[in-house]
Amino acid sequence: SVHPNPVISNVTVELNAVVAEQANWELTDIAGKTVLQHAVILTKGKNVININLSKMPTGIYYLKVAGNNINQAIKLQKL
Repeated sequence: SVHPNPVISNVTVELNAVVAEQANWELTDIAGKTVLQHAVILTKGKNVININLSKMPTGIYYLKVAGNNINQAIKLQKL
């Protein structure tokens, strides 16, 4: 899950990983251009990722989290 959405400055991503692994999150704009990305180490079970979007312009973004055992994407609105 992602909250809050729409986001003003900070967004919190909560996800459950079936195994511990390294994954990457990537934020793309509406045109598909990568604007932010970062590698994360996921532990088995609940993980929380905090992302600061305060410097990003207002608009629609897509957040994708991908690894060997995870591949999820969600649409975000930045106010």
